[in-house]
Amino acid sequence: MNFKEKSKPSTTVKAIANLAPQIGINANALAKMSVYVDKCPDEIGWLGTVESIGKRRYIISDVFLFDQNVHSTTTEITPEGLSTFGEEILTRPDGMEIWNNLKMWGHSHVNMGVFASGQDDKQMEEFESIGQPWFVRLICNKKGDMTIDFFDYEHGISYLDVPWIELSSPEESEIKNKIAELEEQLRTQATARMETYTTEIEEEMKEKVKKFSTATTQNSSYSNAYGHMVNNKWVAWTQKEKEEYLEEEKKTERGKSTITGRRIGFHSITEPDEFEEDDDVTGYFTQDMLCELAECITLNELEAELSLYGYHNYFTDNDLETILRVAYKTQARVEGIYKGGNLL
Repeated sequence: MNFKEKSKPSTTVKAIANLAPQIGINANALAKMSVYVDKCPDEIGWLGTVESIGKRRYIISDVFLFDQNVHSTTTEITPEGLSTFGEEILTRPDGMEIWNNLKMWGHSHVNMGVFASGQDDKQMEEFESIGQPWFVRLICNKKGDMTIDFFDYEHGISYLDVPWIELSSPEESEIKNKIAELEEQLRTQATARMETYTTEIEEEMKEKVKKFSTATTQNSSYSNAYGHMVNNKWVAWTQKEKEEYLEEEKKTERGKSTITGRRIGFHSITEPDEFEEDDDVTGYFTQDMLCELAECITLNELEAELSLYGYHNYFTDNDLETILRVAYKTQARVEGIYKGGNLL
C-alpha cells in the first residue's frame, strides 16, 4: 500500500491554553483607559507600550491618545495621525524607548460587546505587515468589559481573550514597600518589648511570687485551744495538752483588755468583739466560705481574704482568731479528719 500526499491539507491551529501569554496592566494605564472609554461618546482608540518581562509575561505600562477620526461604531488610525503622534513622542527624553515599545492597540466599542470585528482583524494584519514580532489588541466598553488578544506573528499563533491582572503603579508600589517596612518595624518592636518584659518579669516573679504551701506553714504556724495541725491534718489536744496550752495562753493574755482594737490601716479603734461563741461564726458565714477561709494561715491573711468579701477592717483581732479557729474546724469536719469528736 502506498500513501498519497495531500496537496491541500485542511490545516488548523490550536493554541495550548496553559502556554497563553499573561498580561499585567499598570494601574495608571488602566485608569487612563477607563477615562478614555467613559468620557468619549463614540469609539476611541489609543496605543500603548508593552514590556516583555519573561517567558510569556507582558506588562502594559502606559497608553497614549493620537489624532484620529471617530464614529459611533468605528475609529480610524490615519497615517497623518500616527505621524503627528510619532513626532510628539520622539521629542520626549524617553521618546525612542516609548516608540520601540508601542506594541498595543486598544479601542472602545462604546456600549457594544467586546468581540473583534472584521475591521479590528484587518488592523492587526497591518501591524504584522510593518514587521512587529508580536502585538496586543485590547477591546473594552462602557459596561466595564475588556478582552485582550495576543498575536504572535513570529509563530503564526493568536491567543484570544488571554488572562490579565491589574498591577500597582510605581507610586503605589513604593507606598506598599514603605508600609511593609513599617509593619516589619512594628513586629520587631513588639517582639523586643515582649522579650524585655519577659526577662524583667521572670526575675521579678522569682523574687516576689512564692508558692503557698499549706503543708509547711499550717503545720508549724497554727494551734488553738482545741488542737493543732500535724502533717496537714487537724489533731485535737489530749486533756493534758489542752490544759498546758490554755495555761500558756493565760500567761500571754494576762493584763490585756477584753476590748480589742479593730484594725484600720496602721491604727486601731476600740470596739467590742463581733463573735462571742463559735456558733456565732457558723451562723454568720456559709460552710463553703469557711472552708475557703481555712486556707489562710495568719490573721493578716484572713483579714485580706475577708476584705475581698466586703469585710474591710470590720473585725477585731479576737473576731479574726475566732473565725480562723471555726474555719479550721469546719474544714476538718468537711474533710472527715476529726479525731475523737473532741472539737465539737
